[in-house]
Amino acid sequence: MIRMTLSIVVGAMVIRHLGPADFGYYSYVQSIVIILTPISSLGINNLIVKRMSDSGRNLYLMAGAWFVKLLASSAVFLILATYFLDQEDINDYYTTCALVISLTPLLQSLVVVELYNQAKSNFYIISLVNIVLAIISAVLKCVIIYFEGDLIYFCYMFLFDIGSGYLILFLLSFVRTAKYLSQIDVNLRDLWNSTVSNFISPAVGMLILSGVSTSLWMRLDVIMIEHYLGYESVGYYSSAIRISEALNMLPTIILTVLFPVLLSRRSVNNQDYQRTISLLYKLLFFISLFIAAIFSVTSDIIISSLYGSGYHSSSTVLSITSFTFVFVAISLLNGRYFTIEELFKSILIRNVVALIINALLNWVFIPKYGLQGAAWASVFAWFTSAILVDVFDLKNRKYLRIKYSV
Repeated sequence: MIRMTLSIVVGAMVIRHLGPADFGYYSYVQSIVIILTPISSLGINNLIVKRMSDSGRNLYLMAGAWFVKLLASSAVFLILATYFLDQEDINDYYTTCALVISLTPLLQSLVVVELYNQAKSNFYIISLVNIVLAIISAVLKCVIIYFEGDLIYFCYMFLFDIGSGYLILFLLSFVRTAKYLSQIDVNLRDLWNSTVSNFISPAVGMLILSGVSTSLWMRLDVIMIEHYLGYESVGYYSSAIRISEALNMLPTIILTVLFPVLLSRRSVNNQDYQRTISLLYKLLFFISLFIAAIFSVTSDIIISSLYGSGYHSSSTVLSITSFTFVFVAISLLNGRYFTIEELFKSILIRNVVALIINALLNWVFIPKYGLQGAAWASVFAWFTSAILVDVFDLKNRKYLRIKYSV
């Protein structure tokens, strides 16, 4: 809750400070990076937690996961750098900002340390580090705003927000296990075999495609708004989306904490595991629906209070996109369930279908209805991924009964 509150309040201060045009470009660059992030992460974060929970050879798993992520991250950075340097219609200052943000994938390769702590249920350490860093980040952003810093400083802060937590967790984990690590005789052949067997497979390929399709349909609206309406409209739209994304932290945190518990129950008692999944659907559905309704009804007050009257166009977007929160919560639990059951093809299918729906609706709605059209396209795409695909997924009728028992 502390991180979510700081994200909304300090994020509003940053948006006010930058203005619609600069914030629009900042959001546009972030969207490009986020679309390619699943390639750098290989889409295997939940799979890494599962593998580490099942295995006692976590050193090999961590090293292997970090190595393949680093290779993929380096490739993504080169793609991003080439793309932004090739944009002739963008001034040099904006290009520099884009290149700074493009370093993000390299830092995200260190996420394996956090995933290790998740697998070991060290959530107190993760939460403490994240809360402390969120407060430090908020203070630094306030200082930048006070001294009227421009866009480039917030690009550096974006890197800080992404990488600082991973670096500190890495140092803490290294200090705690240094004595143990010094006693281990690492066999490079075993390390390579472990990496190949766990992280280089057709299943991982499907996870990458699934992650890319998810990121693309989540950020496609921003890319298409920039194409049809320009950076300033991206700024208005993204300022509303940031509030919705901050809300998404709540189910993300809940499911991150409960994921190892679900893995344990799945291996011990399948009926207990199914009851837990059903209960989670009920809790997430009703809590998220209640919160979404409040934010939708009070969107005018929220936008004017956070951003000022200059962002009035964002209030309608927030009133619509608030309801994506319901489907995001369900989709997050879908992803955990399918990962546990290793139904990676099902994840890919629903994400590709949602991508196609979102692309078609944005193509039709944005030129005709503007930002409201993009908002409705986003809601229907999330509804498609979370619920509608299940109606036609004949292989998961058992799962369909669990979900619709809500």
